[in-house]
Amino acid sequence: KPNVNSFKLTEYAVTGDGWAAEHNTRITSGYTLDYFDCYRLGDGYILAARAYSLPRYDSIVFYTFEAGGDATAHFYGGSGDSIMQPYAVMPYPEGYVALCRRNGVAAIVTVDYTFMSYRRDLLGFAFDGARLLYCNDLYYACFDSADGSTVYELDEKLNRRTLSAADGMSPSCAIKSAGAII
Repeated sequence: KPNVNSFKLTEYAVTGDGWAAEHNTRITSGYTLDYFDCYRLGDGYILAARAYSLPRYDSIVFYTFEAGGDATAHFYGGSGDSIMQPYAVMPYPEGYVALCRRNGVAAIVTVDYTFMSYRRDLLGFAFDGARLLYCNDLYYACFDSADGSTVYELDEKLNRRTLSAADGMSPSCAIKSAGAII
């Protein structure tokens, strides 16, 4: 749910009478939070979100926790020149990839699974919205602007190439059909 400052994760168990709540974790922040997704990793969870207090603060945040335990926040972005507004987040083989706006331009940001390092590649153009798609071991980074969309095809190492076949169109999904990605 957008425009909140807390999240709650509850694990449920199936009993003879139905569902029973077991472990709860509440994550509260001094920032407004926009939820992206929650991923299961081993015995724990990773919740990806945007944390912001405009116009001064904007960042990607990953909360790591076990259900019923306290969450640890990992922030990337922040204030001043490091404001980094995320639009989409998705796991990839080496960690997480996010499409962001940094200093007004498009950026592809990666964070490793240990949350110890991150990398940002500034793409040098402004955009209005962005989304990530995944199909057949490829990621599609779609950046929308008034002039149309710019779409990058990313492999599992996040090497990118411009997908010129999209010709400015704004894809909303990707599927494999007869060997082609459409």
